[in-house]
Amino acid sequence: MFANCWSSDYVQEVGRGIREAAEKENADIFAFLNYSAHLSGDVEHRGEFNIFLLPDIKDFDGVLVLANTFNLEEETTYLHDKIKELGIPAVSLEYEMEGTGYLGFDNYSGMHELATHLIREHGVKRIVFIGGIKGHPDSDVRLKAVTDAAAENQITIRKGDILYGSWEAADSCRQFEEWLECNDALPDAVICANDIMAVGICDWLIEHGFQIPDDVKVTGYDCIRSAMEYSPVITTVSHERVGLGYRALQNLLDKIDGKEAAPREVMKPRVVIGGSCGCHGTGIDEQADSGKSILNRKPDAMVTDRHFRHIYTSVRKVTVLEEFHASLSKLFGQEHDMEGESFMWCIRPDLFVVEDNDDRFRTPGYGDEVDVVCSLEDGVPGLCRRMSTKEAVFWTAERKDKSGIYLFVTMRSDDKHLGFCMLNRDFEIVGDLLLYIWTRHVNEYMEQILSNVKIAELTRKLQELSVTDVLTGLYNRMGCEKTLYPFVEECQKRGGQSIVMLADIDRMKTINDQYGHGQGDLALQIVSHVLKTALPRGFMAARFGGDEFFIVGESLESASIDEITQNVTDQLAKEVQRRQIPFPLTMSIGGVRLEQGETFQLMDCLQRVDEHMYKVKEIHHRQIDGQA
Repeated sequence: MFANCWSSDYVQEVGRGIREAAEKENADIFAFLNYSAHLSGDVEHRGEFNIFLLPDIKDFDGVLVLANTFNLEEETTYLHDKIKELGIPAVSLEYEMEGTGYLGFDNYSGMHELATHLIREHGVKRIVFIGGIKGHPDSDVRLKAVTDAAAENQITIRKGDILYGSWEAADSCRQFEEWLECNDALPDAVICANDIMAVGICDWLIEHGFQIPDDVKVTGYDCIRSAMEYSPVITTVSHERVGLGYRALQNLLDKIDGKEAAPREVMKPRVVIGGSCGCHGTGIDEQADSGKSILNRKPDAMVTDRHFRHIYTSVRKVTVLEEFHASLSKLFGQEHDMEGESFMWCIRPDLFVVEDNDDRFRTPGYGDEVDVVCSLEDGVPGLCRRMSTKEAVFWTAERKDKSGIYLFVTMRSDDKHLGFCMLNRDFEIVGDLLLYIWTRHVNEYMEQILSNVKIAELTRKLQELSVTDVLTGLYNRMGCEKTLYPFVEECQKRGGQSIVMLADIDRMKTINDQYGHGQGDLALQIVSHVLKTALPRGFMAARFGGDEFFIVGESLESASIDEITQNVTDQLAKEVQRRQIPFPLTMSIGGVRLEQGETFQLMDCLQRVDEHMYKVKEIHHRQIDGQA
């Protein structure tokens, strides 16, 4: 099932009917839900649309498309093309898609009846119609119903009185405000193509000092809860959406089973009369009941807020996968009323890998594998594990015998695709935009984690730079203090024997003076390379200053100081010959072994090593001078 959950009441009620039919037939429903919006930017579009790319449609028996909830043409186009390509049984609700079954309501008759009521019962003559998106079939048929009803009563709706509010309150209000600036007076009625726009227009009118319905009558379409809760109650058109969902799944299951199913079914709507047109209808009682439900929901809001704070506290300092898993598992093992008894939080396997740019996160779709960083099975936390994306989608359902509803939402930061979550919850969580609030909080936490990972990596690099010599890549003097000295101290404390060595390039000044500082830098780099490769495993070297190097390691039975020195000297000679260096390049190396239990005294140790090294250096200098 695919749906956009901005139409929260619609998805909730249709979903209730789908659930009832699914339980009767022991069917599993996998619902891929997003929150793309017509007025959102491309970044939002790409981020939200991505959840529709998660399922491989050919793995399912059939597809339900709540196409009339979609805000983006590419969502409809993608699903239409996929369903047509695969030839999979499909039913589209309230939006006709070629090659799929259609189940919907007669949008014309309900709106025609509503417009006729305004004209004949309330004497309305001038009507402003606010449609959804120009060219949208639902909007167009509702407009036709209004214009036909007006014409039947000798009323003409002017071209300039037809506005388009993109199905949204804010855009509708902007359009109406601009209309009012060009006209001398309010219309008799504003007929909106949905309740969201009608509620928005009512808010705008009241804010600007107008009375509803005395100054202007306002009507909507869809009979959503906020319209029934409004004061005055919005006159609207109601579709029996629970029955629509039930019939849609029955129709789809008939197609799957190869039974004869009607390719197109149309259900009749009914007009719900409220106070916004000047009448007092059944909506008044509905409003009172809704008011009670609002009061009952207030304590839940506090519980919900506390739950989000607990999630944030659990993940706000996370920088590695294991920490992420441990924190979430501990939390959701204790509280998971919002998520359900079965739940999965899946992330990209490369989420904790830092690269110079994040373009890899913008590739549409999901990779072959995901890391299940947190999962619940009947309320019990599971292991952190990597699995194929397909396996993750079906993981929970395959472990349950009875019918289940599995809601999938994207995890993203703008248009960066970070993973997805599965909640084993009923469609009721879509109501009050609770699922939207949940996904937005979770996505903000994911942004926090991405930031944590980047900051941790930058901190590591800064720390590395602070102890690393830029020219040679060895530790610098700070590195000696932070790493090499403590290494020797710890080795001696635990009863080991340390080797401390000093190395110095012979006649470094001569190299710089005769061959230039560029060649001097090359000499330092060659020596550093040799130290990295020729020293025994576990030994560390630092550029102590200038052309002097400090070396430490734990004494090994297999290598004496003389043997280590000889190996370094031999490797340096080979490297010089390989590179055809135009100047003599040798090193003088001195070293001492600290006895077992001997305390490491830095200055004393350096003096002993220095004396040894300079004895070697005197011999090397005489040899170099003799060669010269």
